[in-house]
Parts: sequence; C-alpha cells; structure tokens
Amino acid sequence: MAVQAIKLRSDLTIGQENPKREQGSRILNAWLAERRLNERAATASTSGRISKQKRNYAGAAISRLNSGWGSVPTPPNWHIWQGLQRLRTRSREQSRNNDYARRFVSMCKANMIGPNGIQMQSKASDPDGAQDKLAQTAVENGWREWSRYCDVAGRLSLVEMCNLIIATVVVDGECLVRRVNAGPYAFQLKLIDPEWLDIRYNETKPNGNVVRMGVESDANGKPVAYYLLDNKNADLYQSSYYTGKHIRVPADEMLHIFRHEMIDQARGVPWMASALVGMKNLDKYIEAAVVASRIGASKMGFFHAADGEGPEALADDETADGEFIQDAEPGTFEVLPEGYDFTAFNPDYPHQQFSDFVKGTLRGIASGLGVCYNGLSNDLEGVNFSSIRAGVLEEREQWKSLQSWFVDQFMRPVFESWLDMQLTLGTLKVPTKSGVPVALPVDRFDKFRKVSFQSRRWAWVDPLKDMAANEKSIELGLKSRSEIIRDMGRDPEEVWAEIQRENETMAAMGIDLPAAAAAASMQPAGAKSLFESELRAQQEAEHA
Repeated sequence: MAVQAIKLRSDLTIGQENPKREQGSRILNAWLAERRLNERAATASTSGRISKQKRNYAGAAISRLNSGWGSVPTPPNWHIWQGLQRLRTRSREQSRNNDYARRFVSMCKANMIGPNGIQMQSKASDPDGAQDKLAQTAVENGWREWSRYCDVAGRLSLVEMCNLIIATVVVDGECLVRRVNAGPYAFQLKLIDPEWLDIRYNETKPNGNVVRMGVESDANGKPVAYYLLDNKNADLYQSSYYTGKHIRVPADEMLHIFRHEMIDQARGVPWMASALVGMKNLDKYIEAAVVASRIGASKMGFFHAADGEGPEALADDETADGEFIQDAEPGTFEVLPEGYDFTAFNPDYPHQQFSDFVKGTLRGIASGLGVCYNGLSNDLEGVNFSSIRAGVLEEREQWKSLQSWFVDQFMRPVFESWLDMQLTLGTLKVPTKSGVPVALPVDRFDKFRKVSFQSRRWAWVDPLKDMAANEKSIELGLKSRSEIIRDMGRDPEEVWAEIQRENETMAAMGIDLPAAAAAASMQPAGAKSLFESELRAQQEAEHA
C-alpha cells in the first residue's frame, strides 16, 4: 500500500522516515500527524465559539440559574387570553378588600377626572380666524345641558359616568360604552360590563375577518364588531354554563376603552396586574402580624401543674370542656397557687422590622402601579420640600398623560357623535337680530368640532415660589397668562369675563379695587413685585 508524502509545517514529511526518531510504521505516523492537525483545528474553532459566547447578551444566556426563564416569544393576545379572566377576578377581589387597591382606584378617579370633570371649550371660528362667539356659546351650553342626561339608565351625570369608566378600566382593564339613540337629545350612552364581551369566542370569518376574544377585526386590524354574551340573569347568578349565543354589535356603536400596551392587542389588562401578587402577600402578612399582636395582647401565659396534677380551685371559672378561665385586671397581683407554675407567652409582635418591611413592599407595589409611594400609602414621614416636590411633579406628568389618553379614547369621540346628532336635529341654535333663533348649519361640522378639553389641575406645592416663577416667566415672555390659567385648571376666557364682571359690579357700587391690585397696576417697570418681596422675606427667614 503506497503512502503519499504529506508536507507539514515543520521540516518533516509524512511518509518518509524521520531520522530524529525511531523508525516505525509509516501508516501510524501519517495517522498521528493527521490527528494532531484535527485537534489543532478543533481547538481553534472552540476558542472562537467561546469568544463569541462571551460577547453575547447576558440576558440571553441559559444557565442553571435561569433555566426556567422563557426563551420562546409568544403573541400578546395569547398571554391575555390565558390569564385575563383570572387577573380580572383577582383584581376585583383586591379592589373590594385591599386598602391600597381601593386607594389606587380613588387616586385614578381624583387625578384623571377630578371634582368638576373634564371641561369642554369650543374653538369655533370663521374662515378669517375670528372667534364665532355665538356658535361657541351654543355648543358649550348644549353640551353642558346634555351632560345631565347622558346616561341611558338615567342614573349618572357625565362626571359620574367618567369616574365609573375610570374605575372599571383600572380594575378590569377595559370598559365598553355603547352609543344609543335615546333621550331628549336622541343620543345617550350605556355602560357595559367587559365580562359580557366573550373572551372564548375566537374564529376566522368567511370574509377573512378574524375574531379574537370577542372582537372582530378586518385585515388591517380595525375593529368591525363586538360579540356580547346573550345570557339572561348573568349578573345575578355565577355559573360556568356557556351557551355560545352572542349579540353582534357594530363597532361604530361601541367604544372599547383600554390602554394599548402591545401591538395588535385586542383586550385590555387590569392596571393592577403586575402588583396583584405583592398586594396579596402584603395583605396576608399584615393580617398575620395583626393576629399575632392580638394574641400577644390577649394571652399572657399558661398555668401548668408542677407534678402533673394541681388543686381544682385554680381558676375563677371553668368552661364546659373543663378549661380554666382566669380574669386579668390592670394593677393587680395574685399569689400563684401551690402546685402550679406560670409560663409567660410573648409572641414579640408588633415586630420592630414590621414597618420597614411594609414600606419596602409598598414601594415596589407603588412602582408597579405607576404612582408615588407617599401618595399610595399616605405616608409623609421623613420627606422634605425638595423630595416631595420632585415626586409630586413627576407623578403629575403621568396623570396628565392619562388625562390626554382618556380624552382621546372617550371624551372626543363622544363629543363628535353628540355634535353630529345635534346638528342633524337642529337643537343647537344661535340668536338673531329678528329674535328668531337659527340652528347651526349641519354642513359646518368641521368648524364646530374644533374644541379643547381642559382636565383638572392641582394646587401648587409652594404657591408663593411658583407664582413668583410664573410672574418672571411672563416678564421674560416665556409664558402667557392663558397658559398659567390653564395650568390651574380653568378657562382663561371665563376667568377674564369673571374679572370684568367683578370690576364693573364693584365700580357701579362705588367699591375701590383691592390695594394690592391697585398697587400692581401702578407699579413701574423693573420694580420689585409683591411676590418677589414676600419670597425674598421668606428666604431670609429660612436662612436665619
């Protein structure tokens, strides 16, 4: 068998005898040389793979510490379909029984809607840009009057309905509002429990539309219809019986209000979803600590006979089961009967670390809910002006974002539907010189739909400093008075009209303007304002 000579990197050649080593089998020498070459190649390849693994993302690595961590991506609707009913059930239970869950719901209603609701201001104007005051007044008065009769059930005003929608979205993750042609304005709203939207209904229609969890969408993902369960008395009896019967409601009659957090998301998720486990565990921990504290405060110790048996006259009374009942009164001392020993019982609760543990857990819950810990827990211990201001201002930006979301999801669509109906019916009228009111023209819908919605605003953390800052901003041209008034949650035109009426009334009655206002109006340019003087005095007092 002939063996071809193979030239190596060294001076040796496979297939020829090596003068520096003992003669051996030529075939064995060739095999050994080939194996060394393969080992070197494998070593180089392995070192390259190890180097690439070191350069990879640590979060994508698989080890014994994260072997249970999911590594296969799934569609967003799959997770919602799997857990929505349980999440909603547990979220509702926590909103009924958990103090912090109820606090979060009330915070959302108070900061997103407020005591006076979201105010609408008409911006109708003529083609030349002039404000159409008559049309603005007609639209605003009509909307304000309709707000009293917006509920088809006749129970809620618009402010109360908005609060209920927010509470439903927070707890259930979504809310359904159906447009109904009823009432004195031929337009009302009906709130529908999202549980009626059948989460089990999933199929593909012959026309290509897809139904996911009761929501039918076209090829572009636009909702086409909603499938509500047709079960009688479902609100009175809890039953697992599923009839599969549906009521199909076209999408143009329904508002499906929820926060979109993922692409192609079909249903809403409770806002407390990520915090439910923490709230439940904290609730059970507090319950156990309270029970232990009650036991420690109620049970002082145990009597036991030293010899196994003791005198029968130990207790003040005896139960039917033969258990002793010993009365304990403050400031009294008794002699221990002969033959008995006393063992004290002290569970050591409330524990010193109880408060720290609760605070630490609540901080995590507050982060999951997207609110400030101090507001959720009503705990202002250890905060100063700078820390509370930073936390409050950041949280208020979050509330402003949610206010804008609610306006886009509910207020603006409802207003435009209402306006379209009123223009069609001719209920919005403006006065004329002849004395006969004239209805707003139906073909000017785009003109009258121009409105702004003013959500609630909050009082300043430090009014003196904030007002001085606003005054400086006006002086430098960085802010307008209208912007400052809107930041206070009011309509600038209403404020100015009120000031004008007040001044006219005071002048007609011979009442002079307040001294501060008169001094401000006569103040020369560049002079120190009243706010700046008070602010300087306050700062000097603080440093002193």
